[in-house]
Amino acid sequence: MRLAQPVPVRPCRDRGGALDRTVLWRRDQQFTYLIDAVSTGGHRTRGTIRGTDTYGTTAVIAAESALCLTAEPARPGVLAPAQAYDPAEFLNSLTAHGIHWTIE
Repeated sequence: MRLAQPVPVRPCRDRGGALDRTVLWRRDQQFTYLIDAVSTGGHRTRGTIRGTDTYGTTAVIAAESALCLTAEPARPGVLAPAQAYDPAEFLNSLTAHGIHWTIE
């Protein structure tokens, strides 16, 4: 298969060489997710996840998930991520990408 046009070397730059506004916005964006969980017995736990670039983070999470599954394959069937691999190890793998988490 041949491409109709060559792939740009720097797709995130416009023709004048300036960074695309979307790339700048994503780079500067910060997020915090606050998760409150309550067990059926009434026990409460709060988790926080912080990082930058929500869209780029999605790709990182998919790639790290694939790495977890290749390192230690999960049992067959439909599983939630926390059932397929260790949640703490997975979240720790994201810190190298600027994603930080805490459990209170």
